[in-house]
Amino acid sequence: MTEALLPYAINIAEWRVIFCLHDGRTCTLNELVNMTGLKQSSLSRLAVRAEKKGLVTRARRPSDARLVDIRITARGRRLYYATTAAVQAACEKALAILTKQERKNFVSSAQKLLASLPPPIHPSGFQY
Repeated sequence: MTEALLPYAINIAEWRVIFCLHDGRTCTLNELVNMTGLKQSSLSRLAVRAEKKGLVTRARRPSDARLVDIRITARGRRLYYATTAAVQAACEKALAILTKQERKNFVSSAQKLLASLPPPIHPSGFQY
């Protein structure tokens, strides 16, 4: 995956953040921590770097200045869509070592695991 993202000058962690935000939702740092699995300190630094690159904006929430809302920019969204094919190809390459039956079993097992997990819930009530 790292190799697939090299031409776009972003790393996997940055891609995970723009993936989470690409549909236009606004998230706090803690929400992104929950969605990406990244450590809060790492994600905080990543958000600053992504803002400097013009991929996201960060703004204090007017109703609660302790919270910082993070939102993807048009540039970040364009980068997300530009990288989608490369990321998909990298995933396909990784799965290529599996036989057709192993792939089917893998997908079935992953779906079963995911179905057993409660969906993450955004504070607004939106379910991912």
